[in-house]
Amino acid sequence: MATIADVAKRAGVAPSTVSRVLNESGYVSKETRRRVLAAVKELNYVPNVHAERLRTGTSKTIAFVVTEFTNPFWAEVARGVEDVVWQNGYDLILRNTAGDPERELASIRGFRRRQVDGAIFPWLQEGWAELKALDDEGVSIVVLGHAPEEYGFDVFTIDNVRGGYLATEHLLQLGHKRIAFISADFTRERERGYRMAMEKYGVTPDETLVFREYAAPELERGEIVVRRLLDQDDPPTAIFAYNDVTAIGVWMELEKQGLRVPDDVSLVGFDDIPMASLIRNGLTTVALPHYEYGRTAAEFLLRRIAERSGSSGRSVTMQPELIIRGSTRPC
Repeated sequence: MATIADVAKRAGVAPSTVSRVLNESGYVSKETRRRVLAAVKELNYVPNVHAERLRTGTSKTIAFVVTEFTNPFWAEVARGVEDVVWQNGYDLILRNTAGDPERELASIRGFRRRQVDGAIFPWLQEGWAELKALDDEGVSIVVLGHAPEEYGFDVFTIDNVRGGYLATEHLLQLGHKRIAFISADFTRERERGYRMAMEKYGVTPDETLVFREYAAPELERGEIVVRRLLDQDDPPTAIFAYNDVTAIGVWMELEKQGLRVPDDVSLVGFDDIPMASLIRNGLTTVALPHYEYGRTAAEFLLRRIAERSGSSGRSVTMQPELIIRGSTRPC
């Protein structure tokens, strides 16, 4: 494997000159730059990340962790992160935890070994103490969603309470009262919004209609809940699912059971993934600023890295928007 010394020898310059060219720092003549870049290409030189970290104090590497690759929401967030990272000359490591605590911990430990400059994490099942230790070691951390306040992480979040409220209020205004809610452990704020709207409209939530299904993949969760709902003596007239993928699973299973959306059951999702506008007459959903979410968080993280500052406990909240399509109708 070629070293920076090999590149310098081939180009007829000092190793420090090669470093200036690669890091775009300091003056180097056009001809010298051309020779160095030609040597880099001829020798297929790849900078040693650990040596770069020792020399400059930075690895120019960012890590981004998602909970579920199959959810298009994360793809759009990742696109926002990657665009910023790319534009600023950083490399990006992408990890999927599938909500598994062991994979969360393995990611944190792996980033420590790789000596990344910063990392963007979603809400974790466990591992907050380990993530704080990484932050204390000088790795800048930003959390998407929410994090325990005692750790003081910088958090970028969506106003999930308002999103849950908007979705439920829409169904209540259409005359629905038996509204099922499919929740998950990391969507407690959306459930709070659901309950706030029900309370404001004088409707007491039926706890048999609130489902927390964690084990199954998101699409299958919708199918599982529908089968349980239809076993009830008084099934709901409307369902609010904590994300669009689960809502689409609900829609598919309702049709398998001979029920129509929205004629028999109104349905609302959350996220506004691309499929939400394509399925049948469209899924009513709560739209999130996916791309902006990732882009803004990445920009903030890079500023933290440049300033070499630790977590400040700052919280940035972005607002959702209700998008009404053809999956809901008056009761």
